[in-house]
Amino acid sequence: MSNLNDNSNKQLDYNTLRELYRQESKQAELTKVPDDFYQKLNSLLIETKTLANKSQKLEKLIEYKNMINIAESFVNIRIRKIIRLASLLDNELLTKKKLTHEEEEFAKNLINVIKDFKTKHTYKEDMEQHSHKKIVILQEVPEYVGKDGKTYGPFNKNQVVDLPVEESDYLISTQFAKEYESV
Repeated sequence: MSNLNDNSNKQLDYNTLRELYRQESKQAELTKVPDDFYQKLNSLLIETKTLANKSQKLEKLIEYKNMINIAESFVNIRIRKIIRLASLLDNELLTKKKLTHEEEEFAKNLINVIKDFKTKHTYKEDMEQHSHKKIVILQEVPEYVGKDGKTYGPFNKNQVVDLPVEESDYLISTQFAKEYESV
């Protein structure tokens, strides 16, 4: 099988699409496809449809319908995998996966929709305002992005800060801080 990833200028063909579908359906992880995969897929489908219509041969029409079915199945499998990834609400994880540019945008939009839904239906935002913990910083902490996507720090040694419980617990577990004990 010729690998579409070996040469980004290579056109997608029916056999390569079928092989990519087989790989995608066997693996739990996304398979690597070129960033311009969807443009190549669209071109292939248009070209095959045009040839099938011109030839009027039953074999070409069947090949085109099979190609449509394989393309739809392939895309549906990738969508399910992307939804699973997006449900983890981790933008950083998505950038490390084998997503095309279109899929990455789709996943980021999904993450925003999921976050909005969770916020509206779990009242997490209200809880976060009340679930803070005071800690004492034990050593300098540079500015960092927390799990919630917000920027924290930089913090100085002996500084007392009030952070969301998850961030406070993280800094305590990594021995950058200890719980604040009021006098």
